[in-house]
Amino acid sequence: MMLKSFVPSATEWPSAAWCLQNFHEDRAELQSQSVFTEVEKVARAWENIVPAEVVGASEEKVSKLIIRTSIHVKVKWSILQKLYFLDLLSTSIYRESIIRMGKAYGFDLSTNMELLSRWCILLVKHNCQDHADVLKRFLAHQSRCSHLRALFRAVAQRSAELRWRFIAQDLWESSQPFLNTKLQGEVFQILDANGCIGHF
Repeated sequence: MMLKSFVPSATEWPSAAWCLQNFHEDRAELQSQSVFTEVEKVARAWENIVPAEVVGASEEKVSKLIIRTSIHVKVKWSILQKLYFLDLLSTSIYRESIIRMGKAYGFDLSTNMELLSRWCILLVKHNCQDHADVLKRFLAHQSRCSHLRALFRAVAQRSAELRWRFIAQDLWESSQPFLNTKLQGEVFQILDANGCIGHF
């Protein structure tokens, strides 16, 4: 099994390319392992969390979930477990929960580009406008064209909201120095087609 071909040291992460290759090749087998059953349990627990302002919500329940899982996720989970966890999160997860787990689990500050790519898409889908700095940091360190296009498409799809159009313009302006000419053209077309270029 390819997962055993990489044994990271205490300070070393596998590369994003390694993670992606192994994640897709071994996903079926991974899902059958007990270690990934744990990931599914944590994801389901978050799906049952509702924001404090909703009737019947419990801040204590959120706090206990974070206390019970944060160190485990940040320190003990492998990068593949974290990728699987992010793929399990659906749009039914509340925005407030996404924000809480981003801080508690360290996703906002991740240096693994495969993980951060997934996380940024979740931030956009859950309308986390105040986390645009996370998106900007990702774009500044990302070289995979598919990840860049995916993020800009996700941002452009929220263009009905004026603030997201401003965020899109800011991301576009800050990322241009890192994009080759071909990719600049593709991103420009994505944003322009959704009304994110020019005056609003």
